[in-house]
Amino acid sequence: PMIIRYLYKGTVYSFKAQLLNILSSPARLFFVSYPEKFEEIRVLENARFDCILPASALVGNDIVEMTVVDISKEGCLCMISAGAKHEALYGLLQVNKQMDLKVQFPGMTGKFGLVGRIRNTSKGTDKIMVGLVFEELSEDVKMKLEALLALMQQATRKTRPE
Repeated sequence: PMIIRYLYKGTVYSFKAQLLNILSSPARLFFVSYPEKFEEIRVLENARFDCILPASALVGNDIVEMTVVDISKEGCLCMISAGAKHEALYGLLQVNKQMDLKVQFPGMTGKFGLVGRIRNTSKGTDKIMVGLVFEELSEDVKMKLEALLALMQQATRKTRPE
């Protein structure tokens, strides 16, 4: 018997299985029995939800269009598609610098201001990723964000098999 655990998007998944066979060539490969049940343990305090929300922010002297690709009660991850000013833009995104996002929530009119502090940045050949931790959110925006997250959580439960 063995216990297998892995981390995926802030949740640790665990299950018990029996080792059935091992192959050592061409690479080590373990065959295990199908688990009777899975266990989930959330590592992050608040669940993150994958999303595609249009957003914009003032970076330097330019308004930069971006997409929020995951969001939680505490923060979000934004993706900026690379353009001609890729390197210069990345240089302006400094950790601990405040950023004021304007985000369009689905089913709601107008854009909402999400103020956050840059927690991390990374760049690839075609995109820049910016992680934000929210701070100084107005009560109205907090309520709208919580409503959106509750809707996303409800949708996730409906689509996730038991």
